[in-house]
Amino acid sequence: MAPIVKAYLLYGSDNPIDGIVLDVILRKVREIKRATGINVPFPEDSKSIIDTIAQALLVNPDRRISTHKVENQLSFDFDDFDEAKAAKLEASDKMDRMAEQEKTSRSIFAQNAIEAHEIEADLKEADEATGDPQAVREFVFTTVNNLLGAQIAEFDKGYKLFANNLPPALRSTLATEEQLLVSFDSPTPKGYQYIGRNHPFVEQLCQLVLANTISRRGKHAARSAVIRTDAVTIKTTILLFRVRNVIESRKQDHQIVAEEMMVWGYRGTGSDGDYLTSSEAKELLMSAQPTSNLTPQTRSSFLENECQQLELLQEQFDRVAEERSQHLVDAHERFSKLMDRKRFQIVHSVLPMDVIGVYILLPDGGKG
Repeated sequence: MAPIVKAYLLYGSDNPIDGIVLDVILRKVREIKRATGINVPFPEDSKSIIDTIAQALLVNPDRRISTHKVENQLSFDFDDFDEAKAAKLEASDKMDRMAEQEKTSRSIFAQNAIEAHEIEADLKEADEATGDPQAVREFVFTTVNNLLGAQIAEFDKGYKLFANNLPPALRSTLATEEQLLVSFDSPTPKGYQYIGRNHPFVEQLCQLVLANTISRRGKHAARSAVIRTDAVTIKTTILLFRVRNVIESRKQDHQIVAEEMMVWGYRGTGSDGDYLTSSEAKELLMSAQPTSNLTPQTRSSFLENECQQLELLQEQFDRVAEERSQHLVDAHERFSKLMDRKRFQIVHSVLPMDVIGVYILLPDGGKG
């Protein structure tokens, strides 16, 4: 690699078309960029401007433009070439209008005024809720291999999906081959199909598992579990809630329904007041592994007792729902204040929250 990279610009010193391009595109674009920070393209109808100059040259081929240097900058003089002068003014005027339109657009949407730190936490929460590439990979791996009886395995630069045993609804979202090379990362290796969180295969897989789980039919995930694990030192219960809230504008008759899944939990019994944060509960749910076996009767007994306790915690569950509602409203207001100045308020939380899953972690070697 050369220590110094040189760039050269070749142009016709007496070519009016090159003069227009250099004087308008390079100089005008730089001026607008320095003044506003906006990059504007050459006008879309630039061909008609160049055609005008070309036709003028055909009528009088002796026409020329003169050049001179001002502070080491090349300057073009179009005074003796009226068509070229008019073309330059027309192109310059259009670029000024385009720059003004871009400034107006930025003012309306105000993205350039958003301070990243003001909504950084909200963006991280949104990304976590929708799933990053690692979450998508783990979900697809676990579901395909353990639940659907199909197979996906690491292969060369990505993964190989054996689609033979996939349900028809899932097969329809993929290519027709029995064995597919897929990747969960972008940029995607050549010859591999990218599967991200918005891919129809992932969306259909989520809908299939969730619908079957709620209706308790077909291939579905467990809505309850009781395990012994060394991840806890006291009996810990983790709950998966479906939270729904109705939000409306304070100034307009406009409503939005926000729905999400939330993980929450507590140590000991719910009446002890030793509650887990959502992030703590999620971390335990994702990381805790069984370390010893439990008989079906023991699992059933713990689960039955815990479900009875849940009925006594409805007031606490409602408080959790209200706190989550206010959290969502605060996030809406932060974003809306930056974008369109609209303000939102909670109309009500849809209570009670739906309990989608109950997972009990017992300390290994203890009685909980």
